[in-house]
Amino acid sequence: MKFKSITLKNFRQFIDEKFDFSMDTEKNVTLVRGHNSGGKTTLANAITWCLFGITNFKKGDEFLVNKLAWQQQRPNTTINVEVILEIVHSGREYRIETKQEYKIMVGISANSKPRVQVNSLPIRTISYKDENGIKQQVPNDRAMEIISEIVPQELADYFFIKAEQMQVFVDNISTPNGKQFEHAVNKILGFDVIENAIIHMNEALKIFKNRFESGTNDKISKLREDIDYAEGRIKALSKNIDEYENLIQEHEKEIKDMIERIKEGEDGARDQKFLIRAKDDLERYTGYSKTNEKSLYAAFSNNLTSYLYASLLPQIKEKLEGANLTQKDVPDITSSTLDFLLERHKCICDTKLEENSPQWNALIELKNYVPPEYIGNAISRFRGNVESNEDALRKVDLYNIYLEFLENRQKYNAEIDKANNDIKKLSDKLKTYKSTEEYQKRKERAENQISEKKRNIYKWQRERENFARDKKAKEAEFDRLVEQDRVNDIIKRRYNYLGNMLKNYQSYNMNNKQALHTLLNDKVNEFFQSVFSDNYKISISSNYAIKLVDNDGNIVGAGGAQSISTVLAFITSLLKLSQQIHYGNLQNVINENGECLLSTEPYPLVLDAPFSTFDTERIKNVAPKISNLTEQVIIFSKDPECQILIDNIMDKVGKIYTIKFETREENGHDEVWSSHIIEGVTNAN
Repeated sequence: MKFKSITLKNFRQFIDEKFDFSMDTEKNVTLVRGHNSGGKTTLANAITWCLFGITNFKKGDEFLVNKLAWQQQRPNTTINVEVILEIVHSGREYRIETKQEYKIMVGISANSKPRVQVNSLPIRTISYKDENGIKQQVPNDRAMEIISEIVPQELADYFFIKAEQMQVFVDNISTPNGKQFEHAVNKILGFDVIENAIIHMNEALKIFKNRFESGTNDKISKLREDIDYAEGRIKALSKNIDEYENLIQEHEKEIKDMIERIKEGEDGARDQKFLIRAKDDLERYTGYSKTNEKSLYAAFSNNLTSYLYASLLPQIKEKLEGANLTQKDVPDITSSTLDFLLERHKCICDTKLEENSPQWNALIELKNYVPPEYIGNAISRFRGNVESNEDALRKVDLYNIYLEFLENRQKYNAEIDKANNDIKKLSDKLKTYKSTEEYQKRKERAENQISEKKRNIYKWQRERENFARDKKAKEAEFDRLVEQDRVNDIIKRRYNYLGNMLKNYQSYNMNNKQALHTLLNDKVNEFFQSVFSDNYKISISSNYAIKLVDNDGNIVGAGGAQSISTVLAFITSLLKLSQQIHYGNLQNVINENGECLLSTEPYPLVLDAPFSTFDTERIKNVAPKISNLTEQVIIFSKDPECQILIDNIMDKVGKIYTIKFETREENGHDEVWSSHIIEGVTNAN
C-alpha cells in the first residue's frame, strides 16, 4: 500500500491544500518541512482521521474546522471539514473521502460571539477504479471493511509514529496488552490468513465430530469424547515440553555466556579450565566404569557354561581312559538291520517272523540294546571332541576376568572420586573470586533450572506417551465401529483428510513464526547496534515484548534517543520483513511445495519528528537506514533536523515540501490561522 496524495479542506490550519507523495521506488521519501505549530502534526493526524476517524489533539482543542473559514460564515449555516486520501493498494487505486459537518451557532444575547459545534459524525465514502478503469463506488456499509483490508486500525500505530506518542508506544511494546500486540505483529507478517484458515478448519472438524455424535451409537460418542480429551492433553503436554525445551536452550546460552565471562577473570580463568578438565575426567572415567561393568556382564553371559564344562573335562577324560569297551557291541548288527528284518517279516535264514511270536519279540527286545552306531565309535569320537575343545574351553578364565574387573573398578572409582572432589573444590573456589562470583552463581542457577526442567519434561513425555497409546487404541476401536456405518465412514474419511491438512498448516504456522522471530530479532539488533554501541541489545520475547538489555542480560531503562531507536528498529525491521515476504524474497517461509502461505502487503512509514532527541551524528546514521528499509517513507520534520536529512538522504527524496503559515493575534498571543504547502525547500516562515 502507498499513499498517492492528500487533500485537506478546512481541516485545522489547512483551508484548501493538496500535495502528492512520492511513489518512486528509488526516491521513496517524501519530506515535509515546517516549524512548530505550522501543521506537521496536523498532517499526520489528517491521515489517521480520514482513515479511522481518530486524532490525538490535546483535550479542549479537538475541533477540526478552520477558524478563519467558519468565522467568515453566517450564523446557522454549516461548513464541512474534508480530507481526501488517494491510495494504491494491491494494484488498485482508492479514493477515500471523509467529511464532517459543523454548524455556526450564535447565542441569544446581541453581544454573544459566533461559535461552532459538531453537526454530524464523520461520513466516509470510498471509490476505486476497476480493471477497466471505470470508477466504482463502495457501499457505505462496507467502507470500514475496505479500510480494514487496506490498513487495519489496530496496526495504525505501527505506520503513523508521532513524536508525542513515542513513549506510549515504547510502553506498549515493552509490556504488550495481552494478545493484541502479538496479533498485530503477526498480521503485519501475514499470518492472519493462515491462522484464519486454521480457525475455520478447527470449526469444520467440530462439525464433523458433532455428526459422529449425533448417531445412535452411544459408544462412538463416548470414544470420540475420550479421543478429544486425550488429544487435548497431548497438545497441552507438548506445549509445556516445547516451552521448557526453549527455556532450557536459553539457560544453556546463559551457562555458555557465564563460562566465557568466568574465563575472562584473571584468577578464575585458570581454575575454570581446571574445572572443565575435572568435569571431562569425571565424564570419561564414569564412561570407563560403565564399560568395565558391561564387559564383565558380557563375559559371564557368553562364557559361563563353557567355563563350567572346562572344569569337568579332566574327570571325563579319566573315566574314558579307564573304560574297557571291547566286546560291548553286537558285531555288524545295527538298529537299521533289525528294522529291515521286522519290515520283511523274515529272518536272514528265510524263517517267517510272525508278529508277537517268540522270535518277533526277541528281535524287538534286541533293538533296545543295539545303539544307532557302535559304542566304540561314539566313545572314540567323543574323546576326540574333548581333546580338541579342551584348549579352547580353558582359554575362558572367568576368575581372572573378574579379578581384572575389580582392579579396574577400583582404579576408575578413585579417578571419579578425585574428579568430584576437584569439581567441588574448584566450584567453591570460583565463588570466592569477586570477578566471577556472580557469574558462577548465575551459571549454577541456570544448571539447576535445566535439571528441574528436564525432570518435568521427562514426566510430561511419559504422560504424553500414555495418552498417545490410549488415544491410538480408542481411535482403532472408533474406526472399527465407524466403518460399520456407511455415513460415518464417509464422515471419518473427510475428518481425517481435514485433520491432516490442519496439522500441516499448524506446523507451517509454528515453524515460520519461529523463523521470522529469529530474523526479526537479528534485523532489529543490527539496526539498533548500528546507532548505539554494542553494549546493549534488544531482547524480543515469543509474544514480541521488547526489552533493552546489557551484555549481562540485565534489563536497562531506555529513554530519549534509545527509546526512539528501539521503536524505529522494531518497526522498520518489521516492515522490511513484511515487504520481503510480499515480493517472495524470503526463502525462510517457503514450504516443501515452493509456496508461501503468508499474505502480506508493503506498508508506508509515516514519521512525525522522529529524530527530535537525536544528535547530528545519530541522525546522519539512522536516516539512510530508514529510507532503505521500507517502500515508502513520509517524514514531517523541523529544522535543524530537516536540514540534516536534506544533506544526507537527498538522493532518496522524491518529494519535498515546506509549510508556510499565517498568524493572527488571538487572546493576547499569535495563533496560526492558515497554513500553505509549498513544493520545494524555502524558508518556512
